[in-house]
Amino acid sequence: MKISDILRVKDNKFTIITFLLLFIIAFTLRLSIKEFSLASIIFSITNVLILYLFTDTIARTFLRIPLIVFLSSLITVDTTLMLVYNNPLNYGVIASIFETNISETLSMGKFIFPIGITVLILISYLIIKTTAEFKRRKQLKLYLTIPTFLILLFIVPPILDYQGSINSSNLKSYTKTFWKDPLLLYSNIIYVKYPLVINDIFVTISYFDEMKKYKNEILSDKVLPEGISLDKNNTNKPDKIIFVIGESSYSAHYSLYGYSIKTTPSLDSLYNNTNLLSFYKNIISSASYTRDALRIALSFATPHEEQPFINQKNILNLAKDAGYETSWISNHGKYGLHNTFLGMVASHADYKYYEDTNNDLDLIPLLQQQLKDSNKQQFITVHLRGSHKSYSDKFDKQDTQMLGSEGKTIDYDKSIHHTDRVLKKIVELTNDSCFKSVIYYFSDHGEVINTGHAILNKWKCQYQVPLVLIQNKPFLDTDNIIRKYYDSRNRINTNATPYILGEIMGYSITDSLVEKTKRDGLYIYQADGSVILFDNIVD
Repeated sequence: MKISDILRVKDNKFTIITFLLLFIIAFTLRLSIKEFSLASIIFSITNVLILYLFTDTIARTFLRIPLIVFLSSLITVDTTLMLVYNNPLNYGVIASIFETNISETLSMGKFIFPIGITVLILISYLIIKTTAEFKRRKQLKLYLTIPTFLILLFIVPPILDYQGSINSSNLKSYTKTFWKDPLLLYSNIIYVKYPLVINDIFVTISYFDEMKKYKNEILSDKVLPEGISLDKNNTNKPDKIIFVIGESSYSAHYSLYGYSIKTTPSLDSLYNNTNLLSFYKNIISSASYTRDALRIALSFATPHEEQPFINQKNILNLAKDAGYETSWISNHGKYGLHNTFLGMVASHADYKYYEDTNNDLDLIPLLQQQLKDSNKQQFITVHLRGSHKSYSDKFDKQDTQMLGSEGKTIDYDKSIHHTDRVLKKIVELTNDSCFKSVIYYFSDHGEVINTGHAILNKWKCQYQVPLVLIQNKPFLDTDNIIRKYYDSRNRINTNATPYILGEIMGYSITDSLVEKTKRDGLYIYQADGSVILFDNIVD
């Protein structure tokens, strides 16, 4: 096949149109990561050339149509993410896809499926027509195609990246990362160099490789971090701790936090009419998506340090050591009990219960059953479906009767109102004078309302979450515990969660460890694996 053959526009119009469209997509994805440069143009062209070499190879095979559908599906995913979020597919998104139950994925997908289906039909049509044009021409020689493909894919990117590391005096870090995890390093290179399709494949491979390592290491013995010790003489700790984890809950849409719509009437009433509720402002999550936000909040991992998740005790281990029976009640379905971060934590619970409904009120009977023995010390985690997209199935008629149906954010507001009703029910279950209880409520992350979360480098609302503590009788000075974790910016990162709950359960934390926790909390973990200062997030 000669270049002159390809340049005959009339005979190759779909080849040219498809190439230009894929170049625009690849170039736009690249620009969402890197600034405009000649390198961006060259790598975008090379990205598409690699896809064309693949397409030319499959054009004459009996698997042509299935492979075209596979290729078109990956292009559709990348294009849809670009159109909706202006980001390439990254590690966090891949992990969320594999670690989220089907019903939640479909619920989230309602928002992007119409765009995705339109793109899929268009891309599939163009590639089918392109391969038809390929079939009319002489096939590229495989002894040329395969070496070119391998060189462009496996040789050129790491060589250029290595050269860049030398020029940026970052060679030591580069070499260390290479020997520690070459696959992860290569995936990070491809993410920048070839974000269209090729990145999707390698980031998926990297995800399964990492989770295999976690699965192998998670069974290792766990220790307490240095600076934490259990005070066995502490008699002022709760008999019952209800640890409630919200979902996609943005604190600025709580009337408790000053929002103009009455989204949290029950919490408002408790705060205004009793001394049992305390809530805390300027709380930020460690990440803008569930997987890593809770990996950090439920263990001693930090945005910079992942190893403590493996070799140090998590929040359920702390509770067990402090004498609590532990239970895990979730409305996210039973999935990945040993293959996901959340499942790894939940696997340590004495009792596990899973629902998979959009109504968090369905969890109340399970919680009631667990609380029936008032003589036990219990630590019960309740993981809500909360306000995850789509919002329209996270509330019911009663929420609509209270808030109506007008306003751009009304569905989201009604989902917050529904969570308020769930918390009211939990409070009613703990109104037993026979035991002392604390309800600890926070959310995994916030939300860009009507858009979602896990968006890179912007929207602080993705990280701004509520923190509410409710006691059934005033026996514990929660302010004294929590306020010491406010950092130099007057914020608390949810990485402080195991320390705060540890103190509530009777653990002592050294001042130096508190200070370290506050310094770590200045940073957040992003869906592409980068760690940045929260202050660098753009509103």
